[in-house]
Amino acid sequence: MAKNSCAANNRHEIMKKQRKEIDMISELPDELLIRILSLLPDADATRSRILSNRWKHLWAFLPNLHFVMPPFIEQVNKFNDSVDQILALRIGFPIRKLFLQCSYDGDNYRFNNSFSIVSRYKVDCRVYNWFSIVSQCKVEEIEYRFLADDTYDVKFHWNLSITFNTLTKLTLKGVVLGAPIDEIPFPCLKTLILQCTEHYDTHWLMSLISRCPVLEELCLDWPRLTCKAGIVKLCSRSMRRLTIKRSKFKDQELVIDAPKLEYLHLFACFFRKYTLMSPTSVVEAYISYSQYHNVIKLLRCIPSTKILTLTRESLFTLGARRSKNMPMFPNLVELEIPWVLNLFLILLSNMPNLEYLTFSDGHLPFGMNWDPTMEEASACLRFKLKEIFVVSYVKREEFAILSYLLKHANNLEKLTIGKVDPERRGSWLNIHRASKSCRIEFVVIGCSLGAKPSRSFCFVPCICRTLSPSSI
Repeated sequence: MAKNSCAANNRHEIMKKQRKEIDMISELPDELLIRILSLLPDADATRSRILSNRWKHLWAFLPNLHFVMPPFIEQVNKFNDSVDQILALRIGFPIRKLFLQCSYDGDNYRFNNSFSIVSRYKVDCRVYNWFSIVSQCKVEEIEYRFLADDTYDVKFHWNLSITFNTLTKLTLKGVVLGAPIDEIPFPCLKTLILQCTEHYDTHWLMSLISRCPVLEELCLDWPRLTCKAGIVKLCSRSMRRLTIKRSKFKDQELVIDAPKLEYLHLFACFFRKYTLMSPTSVVEAYISYSQYHNVIKLLRCIPSTKILTLTRESLFTLGARRSKNMPMFPNLVELEIPWVLNLFLILLSNMPNLEYLTFSDGHLPFGMNWDPTMEEASACLRFKLKEIFVVSYVKREEFAILSYLLKHANNLEKLTIGKVDPERRGSWLNIHRASKSCRIEFVVIGCSLGAKPSRSFCFVPCICRTLSPSSI
């Protein structure tokens, strides 16, 4: 028995010595280890602290700090203490990005009387102290998310922003944006993202934007605003990208005064009227609406766009009226739409220079028969269309439209299909193609099909077969 115990101890000592000899990475200087950790995703780099005491505090000196509050109240105090310790170590050292996610689960905390109004106040003060430290670290990006129900509000303290002179990107989600101090500038802020945030009024929002002289991107996702005036005006001399999602101002007018605006993304936004002061500047637009007048008004505001995405909701609304008021898009080069029928030929006829067409999702009605005449082929189809990309699954009904396109697209170079029944691939060999150089590719896309494809869309061909007329 003693011999077995002695042998086990010897084996343990040998393995310990081998591990020490093998673990050469831990012997590297702190600067090099921090550099290695900085190449990892933020969450993975944070987990490295559990490896050993040698790694315990290294992640605290990473350029990006990633803090996520645990969902259980018994773990919150430990989390708060940990953040206090890490930020205390970082005082005076630059921080490139701070990600902070706090949460309040009413169902979880309801049974704990200690989490009262006083406790909520303490949480708010704790976060305030954290931002006080971060404001001294020349932070460049801040992403602050607060996940809670509507009964618990946390404010963002704008007075701390006086020292955020180096801030280039600010993302706030689920927080109450109290009235900021008027003289607070954001001289370097280029990206401002406000998600599910509560504002005082639209005048406050317009004032905030005016204090961002180099702002390039603004995103308002589900903003809870009060509009006392009849106009919501977004004015910026530098803004290039604007996204507004899930907002309802049926009695107000949206005025966008941004002469450098290039990208416009509007999803489920309802305004009485839309005014774009510089409509010719918009190069790319994403429109998703379920009300006819909103869709038409918006499309008329962007006649010079070159890239356009229309969702199923927008096309269904337009198709219900067979929109004869569809504006012309003489500069449009790329179009992304779901499978449509009644508006398809109208869209093509109003886009004379269309070169790239993407079918993103959806299906045509089962059993549909579609056989338009040759006279209905538009000029863009016969002379301009170069590439067609199909993301959604191709059935017999979609096959009819693709056959029509191949039949009349004289200059088509490539048709790429992401989803098709393998047994039906052979039927593409006999399909007539007006373009002698057209090739057909079947690919299995190596990324999410929900991503927006374009002519520069990257996919990993797991199965790729190219068919050209010469192979028939």
